[in-house]
Amino acid sequence: YADSTTGDGCAIDQDDCSSVSATVKCGRTSDPSVRLYATVEECCANALSWVDKSLCKKETTGFPTGSWFPMETISSGGCAKDCIAVEPPSPNGGPAAYCNNDIPDSIEKVFDSPETCCAAAFGFMNQARCVQNSFAGEKSPGSHRYRADESNDRCVQDCDAIDGPNGPCRIPGGIVTNPFVALYETAVECCTAKLGYL
Repeated sequence: YADSTTGDGCAIDQDDCSSVSATVKCGRTSDPSVRLYATVEECCANALSWVDKSLCKKETTGFPTGSWFPMETISSGGCAKDCIAVEPPSPNGGPAAYCNNDIPDSIEKVFDSPETCCAAAFGFMNQARCVQNSFAGEKSPGSHRYRADESNDRCVQDCDAIDGPNGPCRIPGGIVTNPFVALYETAVECCTAKLGYL
């Protein structure tokens, strides 16, 4: 049934839920007008349709959803995953996600991936940087894209060190941490957009 104490989760209609989980909401209702549902998903979909389904399920069970949500406390903007810290690295060998099992009350919608979260919550910033900020682990190698270095009238790459004549980092300009810095795929695009006055 819909839990009227919080308004964004359901509860199991039984006295003791310790056999299910210590975090599940539970309590007997004596109100005959309260509609009962067979599953948490059914309750969330029907009784609390205005609440994001993943958030409703989390509020009801207390278990992590695996969903992504915006975290403005991650340096330079990024999203966190509703999971139990520390998650293993991603299957493609990348770093683990920033885990946060305490979704702030101000969050009204969660997302299936860091890409969709970044696009919705941080559309104003460089998307590759936002997604990169959403992962913990080792220092970012940079995107190897180009940015303007106006003080030296040239474009440099988002990377730290030269990695050989055929490597991706040929004109290192340091790792960009400012989400508002425009990054370009090529040096020509960067020069045209930012240094056209030369």
